[in-house]
Amino acid sequence: MWTFVYTLIVGILLVLLGLGAFAVRGRSAAYAQGYGPGGGHFAACYGAVISRYETAEYVCAVCGERTVHRGEAATTVSTVLPACLRLAESMPRLRIHIDASQFCAHCRPGVDDPKLVAEITFAEGARPLRAVGVREEDLRRVQEVLAANEAASADSLRPQITAALNVDSPSREELAARLAELAKDDTPVELRPGAMCYSPAGPGASAEYICPKCGERTVYDGMRAWQVSWNLVGARRMVDTVQGIRVELLENEFCRKCQPEVTQPRLGLAIHLRDEDMPRIVWDVSPDDIDLLAEFMAGERKHSDTQDFESPLRDHISRLAEILGIDASRTGPGPGG
Repeated sequence: MWTFVYTLIVGILLVLLGLGAFAVRGRSAAYAQGYGPGGGHFAACYGAVISRYETAEYVCAVCGERTVHRGEAATTVSTVLPACLRLAESMPRLRIHIDASQFCAHCRPGVDDPKLVAEITFAEGARPLRAVGVREEDLRRVQEVLAANEAASADSLRPQITAALNVDSPSREELAARLAELAKDDTPVELRPGAMCYSPAGPGASAEYICPKCGERTVYDGMRAWQVSWNLVGARRMVDTVQGIRVELLENEFCRKCQPEVTQPRLGLAIHLRDEDMPRIVWDVSPDDIDLLAEFMAGERKHSDTQDFESPLRDHISRLAEILGIDASRTGPGPGG
């Protein structure tokens, strides 16, 4: 009698487990074919995902290559990516593109730790906001920012959206790996010759520096006036365009009250890296240096200087390595190497 009851219970449990596994496979297949929530857009633009329990297969929409992922990458492909795509589609006020190309071994070979990238385009001509390693909770915070500011334009909310994404700064090792990848990238890029019909305006007679910390006013003339009115203003503007890494502009040397002992003030940059208690401090930076860092972190392959002259970004690897505090020899050969 008891043997019969025990056998019956075990049989029922096995049937229920089988039905559950069938349901999971069915949902995974639906996403793979583009039938899940937001699936049509997902399958057409971002590739397909075929989930198989502890593994997930990413099918690239660009080249059709299939890449099998395991562990955390499998979780990202099978659950985080579809969730991010649905959230992106739910915010029509923003132009959000979810880039999953790092999960394709054919398009992005050698990427050991692939991440999702969210790119948000704002006003025409403005640098897109690029968040590497975006997660579902990051986009939900963006959703909350939009809901709390229904009357505001998306462009005016860029600072709040940037803070909401809250993407961690990369580690020094990750930056070194990205520089090495850039050094090996010899794909031709189309370059603009730049404007050759004008030269930068000369320095004004004087310029006044107002310290954002203490409010003290310091007047400079000659080349120092040019530093304040041109370099400092440009650096302030450019530092807001750096995404994917936390940076701070250091300008306190220009205040004679805060730094009375400084006779030759410099601009500096504090770069905060993951797993490092103290920021990397680099002095004598220019707006062009900060622009280089912004282009590198945005994954661009060319650099545009202040006269719109374009050059391959890989030509500037040594300066990028110097700014980031990375041994240039770890990045591999540069141009022609």
